[in-house]
Amino acid sequence: MNRHFVNMNSQRQEALSVWSSSLLSHSGPLHFFTRRTGGVSLPPFHTLNLGLTTQDEPQNVRNNRKRIEEKFGLLLRALALQVHGGEVLVLKSAGELPSENALPKADAIVSSAPGISLAMFFADCVPLYLWDPVKKAGGLAHAGWRSTILDIGPHAIESLQQEFGTSLEDIQVAIGPSIGPCCFQVGPEVAEEFREKFGDEVIEKKDGQFYVDLWKSNKLALLKKGVKGGNIELAGECTSCRSDLYFSYRRDKGKTGRMAGVIQVPV
Repeated sequence: MNRHFVNMNSQRQEALSVWSSSLLSHSGPLHFFTRRTGGVSLPPFHTLNLGLTTQDEPQNVRNNRKRIEEKFGLLLRALALQVHGGEVLVLKSAGELPSENALPKADAIVSSAPGISLAMFFADCVPLYLWDPVKKAGGLAHAGWRSTILDIGPHAIESLQQEFGTSLEDIQVAIGPSIGPCCFQVGPEVAEEFREKFGDEVIEKKDGQFYVDLWKSNKLALLKKGVKGGNIELAGECTSCRSDLYFSYRRDKGKTGRMAGVIQVPV
């Protein structure tokens, strides 16, 4: 169901808050997914907009990013140009960080380098947090519907396997807040793509309209890859429903802010 929690008058007084995974919290990496409260941006980007590609005042976004940096003791910046594709960026050391003026195109980033903050920005797409507690390697994927079809999660896991020796027995994945099956309405062509790849169970037809379950689609892709079911956690928070907590590109018709997903290999 579409549940919109509107209480915007008080948001400028609300504290900065984030979602984090219970599964990953037990195994050690700093990680979080920001919510929309605790920043300085004005409507419709109120208040903790972290996206420099929006129409928000850039200085407001920089001030908001600084608040995250000070709270968590890290550097928050883009490392890749997110293009809804299937490419994975591998970072083996802090010296490999790309220039902000020449970002590579990628919708997943993996690394084993301690202290590098792997960050991506979201406004409905699915954040996939990957962590190998044995090899101390992790990653983050930006799984919109196109990247989900292109297996961005499995591709990121393959990069962890090839570059850092990750075993499928060890990999843990948290599926963070994103647009839920309640709200992700699609056309018949997109619905058919998902049906062909993942089966009927990821499609629901309501009142003549098709809805896709991106959460289940990504989980099925991970299970098919070989990730253990007990090593997958689902946040189950819909960014479109929860207007009090999250920005939503779909709900807000494109004029909205961005949340940040971050994971960092421990120092």
